[in-house]
Formats: sequence, C-alpha cells, structure tokens
Amino acid sequence: MAENKKKGSSCGVIFVVIVIICIVYACNSGSSSKNSNDNNKTTVIEQVTSAQSQFVNAFSSILKSGYKFHALYTTKSKDFRNVYIIGGVVEKNGEYYSCIWHSNSIQAKNGSLTGLTFSFDDAAFEVSGMGKANKVNSWDDGVSRIKEKLAEEMQKIEEQKKKGQ
Repeated sequence: MAENKKKGSSCGVIFVVIVIICIVYACNSGSSSKNSNDNNKTTVIEQVTSAQSQFVNAFSSILKSGYKFHALYTTKSKDFRNVYIIGGVVEKNGEYYSCIWHSNSIQAKNGSLTGLTFSFDDAAFEVSGMGKANKVNSWDDGVSRIKEKLAEEMQKIEEQKKKGQ
C-alpha cells in the first residue's frame, strides 16, 4: 500500500510539473508570437496634405489683420491620438512666415473651426495670437513632416522672388 501512495504522489508531482511546463511554454510562445507580430507591423506614416478649402477659409479667421495664407498643410500625428499638425506659409506685405499650429480637429462647420487650436511656434503665435500649449514636443512625427513641407514651400517662394528680380 505504501508503494501505491508513492506511485500516486509521483504521478501527481509529474502531472504538476507537466502542467507548469505547459503554462511556461504557452506564455513564452504567446510573447514570442507577439514580438514577431511587432516586427512584422507596417508603420503607417500619415501624409502631409494640402488643407481642404472649407478648412482654409475657417482657419483664415484666426489670422491677425493683414495676414493671409499662401499655403496651408495638415497631417495627423502618429504619436498622439487626436492631434493634427497644421502648417502654413503666411504672407503680409510681401513677407512670408512659416508657422505651425496643432489642433484636435481639422474640421470646419458653418465657416468655423470645430476643435481647439494652439500655436506651436513663435511665428504662429505672432500671426494669429492663438495661445501656446506647453505639452506638445517638437519630436512629434507630424511636426517634423510639416516642417519639411514648409521648408519646401519657402524654398519655392525664394526661387520665385529671385526670378522676379
């Protein structure tokens, strides 16, 4: 009888060890498949697009007197869920300014903006007076893409000015 108890307890220990091994294997295989899925993910980069005319008209209302948009671009931030980066080349009296804002919406209804908009840089604050928010950082992917687009636009303006002289 004592021999049967040893066999039963040995089987119980073996069963517990097998269960533990299966659990460890299941946990590890789940995390490795997660890692392999992470490595296979395609990073979606939001494109910088020209702003739609309805938004341009509504957004123009934020500009101080005498300023007007030469170009206006938008992009969705990949870093933040509901943040859009808005970049514009603004002109007044032949002078051009590269400006960046951020907003939680790029929608316009009835000629008005639907979201909260803040100046990202000093130039945007100067031409619009929109308040600055301290929580957005310049490393946001949308800001870097907008800056590239604005730099291209400013280069085109410089080239046009040289041709005109």
